[in-house]
Amino acid sequence: MTELVLAGAATTALTHFAMYGLASIVEHETGRSVASYWHDSGTPKARVVVDGLDEEQIAAAVHQHANRCAADGSWLHAQTDIGGKPTAAFSPRIHIPADDGEWIALQQTRQRCIDEVVQSGGFLDLAMIGGLGEPAYWRFDGKDRRPDHGASRWEMKARTHGADFVGGRLRPMAQVVADRSPVAILDGLTGVRLCDELVNDDPSSSQTATGFTRPEPTDCAIAWCALWGIANFPLAHHISTISTTPAAFPTTVLHTRFMVLPVITRPVATARMRSILVSAALRVHAEQQCGTSSHDPLLVDAARRWLKSRGVAATVLFPIEKAGTKNAPQRFVLEGTINVLSANESAGLLEHRTGGQST
Repeated sequence: MTELVLAGAATTALTHFAMYGLASIVEHETGRSVASYWHDSGTPKARVVVDGLDEEQIAAAVHQHANRCAADGSWLHAQTDIGGKPTAAFSPRIHIPADDGEWIALQQTRQRCIDEVVQSGGFLDLAMIGGLGEPAYWRFDGKDRRPDHGASRWEMKARTHGADFVGGRLRPMAQVVADRSPVAILDGLTGVRLCDELVNDDPSSSQTATGFTRPEPTDCAIAWCALWGIANFPLAHHISTISTTPAAFPTTVLHTRFMVLPVITRPVATARMRSILVSAALRVHAEQQCGTSSHDPLLVDAARRWLKSRGVAATVLFPIEKAGTKNAPQRFVLEGTINVLSANESAGLLEHRTGGQST
């Protein structure tokens, strides 16, 4: 049994999503039993637990996954023309198709590729496609289309000059990680070395984290896993409102103001992790925590008890900043605050939250 300790803190959304993504990638690529959790200490660390593999073999699974995604036949390379411009078919936020013909062509391309993914057994790919969402051909505000209403709130790439997520971020990052050795990937995941191959001339403005932190240099292996963490947040599409993204609050606005994630302090399987992330209990607790909805105290107490029974010792409330311009807005997840569900059971987390002095 190997426990790989990821770089980063519990107060950084990038680390949470990297843990979710790494666990999902290794499970899918190796078929091994994988669990993850936060070690409850003065400085909580994300740990991914894998049965039967060492650390370099875990990194090799990430390398294998990136290689597969970077290959020409991958769904990441599927394109369609939108307004005469080649566009990645699986980017959830794109220019509005000019007419019904472009909408139909987009859907036909997506459906054909999804059929191919199903036939190949790419279940993680399907989860990622479902987590990203799609341009909402069904959403209108009066006569105006609102295609972004079908996209995940956690797809946060800046769309400057019409750039899209899959073509402008996921695809080039797949190649970067595929070009690394497993040892170099491991160094990035564990924080031995930070290598941001996508950084521009100004490292401080690096967008590699893609909204999971403010712009700053970010290791591409960590970022790759974090982006694939989106696969654990399946969207619920609605006719009458914006699609619901797990952990995003308020649930009915385009530019969400808060993210709330659990801190689980005992190893749980990836399926259990996903069930907690999409649970009504986490939603009720989170809405009460960030003040976006008022629930009956008995319901809030029941939600807390349900979460605690599944190893959730705390939650982290992340404020979200909206930046950029009206035509190209961008979201950044800011540093979070740990909120302990039970001080008696989580002294280490409480010390971390209060700067080392328990209360």
